[in-house]
Amino acid sequence: MTKTSKHLLSKVQGILRKDTAGMLCVILLISLLATSCKKTPLLSENSFLKVEIILQGTSWKLVGFVDIESNTIKIAEPIDERCYLLTFNEDNTFSGTSSTNEIYGQYEIDNVSCNIFITNIGGTKLNEFYDGKLYLQSLKEIQLFSLQDNELKLYYNNKQNFLFFKLQKPLILK
Repeated sequence: MTKTSKHLLSKVQGILRKDTAGMLCVILLISLLATSCKKTPLLSENSFLKVEIILQGTSWKLVGFVDIESNTIKIAEPIDERCYLLTFNEDNTFSGTSSTNEIYGQYEIDNVSCNIFITNIGGTKLNEFYDGKLYLQSLKEIQLFSLQDNELKLYYNNKQNFLFFKLQKPLILK
């Protein structure tokens, strides 16, 4: 619960303790908020631009492959600081590494559905080891993302799995 939510909840509890008229005001306020929420989209077009900008200029390190149904994670191998890096560049391109190769490509964020798509992927052609092939195949199937704190989730396989990343290098504002 956020600080704002906690503050609002404590105010409501204070009003409810004082009198019944206050309780009626709270009920009226909640019903007004509930009906206004139905008419107001949660994210505007500008919100999607902010998400795109937040990804641009950031670098991420893959932790592992998550299976949502079984709630398990397979740690990406080999465990090496040079493997499984992904950087979102400012021109909607990305670069990084797999288990043995340098990778690069392009991505798009769909402003209507809040999906992210890898539209082009390439790289050096050494044979992939350990989870390298799974990583590259998963990147090609990316459909959706979520970004919270220093964690990035890129969903694939009809949103049954996701690549779980930790922030490596944050965006540096000029």
